[in-house]
Amino acid sequence: MGRNILKLKHMWRNWHPPIWPAPIRPIRWLRRCMQSLPLPSLLVQVGSAETLLDDAVRITRRAGAADVQIRLEIWPHMIHAWHLWAAQLEEGRRTIASAGAFIRAQL
Repeated sequence: MGRNILKLKHMWRNWHPPIWPAPIRPIRWLRRCMQSLPLPSLLVQVGSAETLLDDAVRITRRAGAADVQIRLEIWPHMIHAWHLWAAQLEEGRRTIASAGAFIRAQL
């Protein structure tokens, strides 16, 4: 595994909030991560019909401003977690293929 992937794995295992906040605040999570250790390259995939689209754009801006290599993919007309329907949805399969290509490029 690449060094950056191991860092992310370590960071995730060692960050145990007592209770997940409702709703989860990805911006706060990212800020906390950036303070503790450098983040690996990030891929953010979000649908244009996604409730969290604004959060995805905000995370991308903040990570980029902190010199984290990040790629934002906005998939047209997709809703939250469309990847789960990859068996029925061509966009889901393409999204997963894109994520796989991104991960392979990091290794």
